[in-house]
Amino acid sequence: MHLVGYATALAGIALIKPAAVELSRLDLRMAEFSMLALLDSNEQVNQKSLGETLAISPPNLAVAIDRLVEKGFVRRERNERDRRQQLIRLTPTGQQRIREAVCVTRHAEEGVLSALSVAERATLIELLHRVIRNSRKTQREARKRVAHPRTTPKAGESANKGTCHEQHRS
Repeated sequence: MHLVGYATALAGIALIKPAAVELSRLDLRMAEFSMLALLDSNEQVNQKSLGETLAISPPNLAVAIDRLVEKGFVRRERNERDRRQQLIRLTPTGQQRIREAVCVTRHAEEGVLSALSVAERATLIELLHRVIRNSRKTQREARKRVAHPRTTPKAGESANKGTCHEQHRS
């Protein structure tokens, strides 16, 4: 099947399984690793944006953050610019744990990625980052459309677009 999302999901599963085993030895779940990695590369992350970026529902996110706080990896802080927001920040212990976790994850990925050269791996990562950046852009544009919906189609646009099958037949 030549669907990028499907192939990416299968590749993700192949990469995540060995990484999850190694991360469990550091008392981390995959979602917690993702949270720590995101916090490590972004200074000003609030709870809402963390959940949206990682597609974690607010109740599940609150539980995950509570676990990370209990482990001493993160702390919650009030945003001084917007007191309604809570920023989530790595503690020194969390910074050390994410460094360890990145090392074991890199090692765990090695077997799965051994079929790719160093250059191919770099290209794969760059392509995936481009997809991620484009996805964020597309999501922002979709939110704007929802906020300001058009009631009529653009010039040259059909009001009835047909099914996926009909669109791709021609």
